[in-house]
Amino acid sequence: MTESSDTPATGPTFRTRQAAWLTTLLYRYRTEHNTPGRQAFSIGLGLYIGASPFIGFHLLMAMVFGWLFRLNRLKVYLASHISNPLFAPVLYASEIQIGSWLRTGHVYSTATLAEVQLRGLALDVFIGSVVVGLALSMTGAIVTYALMSGHGRDPHAVRLVNAAAERYLTIGLSTWEFAHSKLEMDDVYLGVLRDGVLPASGVLYDLGCGQGLMLTLIATARDAYRSGDWPKGWPAPPDALELRGIEIRSRVAKRTRGLLQDVAVVEERDLSDVSLAACDVVLLLDVLHLMSFEAQERLLAEIARALRAGGLLILREADAAGGWRFNAVRIGNRLTAWSQGRFGRRFQFNSAEGWTARLEALGFDVITISATRHGPFANFVAYSRKKTH
Repeated sequence: MTESSDTPATGPTFRTRQAAWLTTLLYRYRTEHNTPGRQAFSIGLGLYIGASPFIGFHLLMAMVFGWLFRLNRLKVYLASHISNPLFAPVLYASEIQIGSWLRTGHVYSTATLAEVQLRGLALDVFIGSVVVGLALSMTGAIVTYALMSGHGRDPHAVRLVNAAAERYLTIGLSTWEFAHSKLEMDDVYLGVLRDGVLPASGVLYDLGCGQGLMLTLIATARDAYRSGDWPKGWPAPPDALELRGIEIRSRVAKRTRGLLQDVAVVEERDLSDVSLAACDVVLLLDVLHLMSFEAQERLLAEIARALRAGGLLILREADAAGGWRFNAVRIGNRLTAWSQGRFGRRFQFNSAEGWTARLEALGFDVITISATRHGPFANFVAYSRKKTH
């Protein structure tokens, strides 16, 4: 007879439920009242609170005033940390001097320190904190609003990114943060949908799919389009395109497979000797430079074989002719490799012109190639179609 203590526990453990509760709570505070205007107000209010002399009450003030004005309370509180130990001495010294100048017409010096009275000093801090706080608040709010509204992002696209990233909350808040930031800031993802290059049906492979961001975005786009929440002027997303992903890292592949089991098929395979089924689209984003030249050649030849005539290859790689921005790419890749314990890892980069020549030699027409050098990195995206002859 089996004892009850030997029976495996079912359902989520207390620790799992606790982690899920914490993730949900942090997500709520991270995303509440997240419009550009309210974010700007949140940062401005937080800076003003941080400049106030009411040390020890900043958290309470952030929560109360954030709730009262319907702002993002987490951002109000984080902005109030302007009075951290690193900046507090300069901050409060400035407030004292400004307050003294406004109250008496003079500032403190080493010669007048002996004459300082507590009441006068308190008045100086209070008066100065109002002036300094207003200056910091207005500057922070203006800069935040400019940054948050400067993307020119369609509100439908913003909601699309938010909905796609929410799927990753089941893994954890840090994973959600990564997915949301990547989908929002890296234009290659929304660009594929905006450009309307994907066929309505067929088979799509995302090679080296990682956490499946593009697969998630396409699946989410279908739901958004059906509900009518779709950016004006954008073509309809592919509604019958079969989504497949291939990832070599076992842990990542397993996690992505579970995450996307209702929308995509994810396999754990090595791209250096992979065999692909007939397909219509292949995504190859930031993958080839991680492979040797010989492995690159084998994979590109396999893609050329598997793609049907007129099939699309979407390639994103670093441009080795990108000057200092390419050096930034190399540094970023080296730091990533070191963080993973791969100190001797080698990279095989090429210029955009070099990649174009290799694709054309394999029977591709490179129809568009666009450099993405608006940030610190030199990357390019190329749309190439397999010739129909």
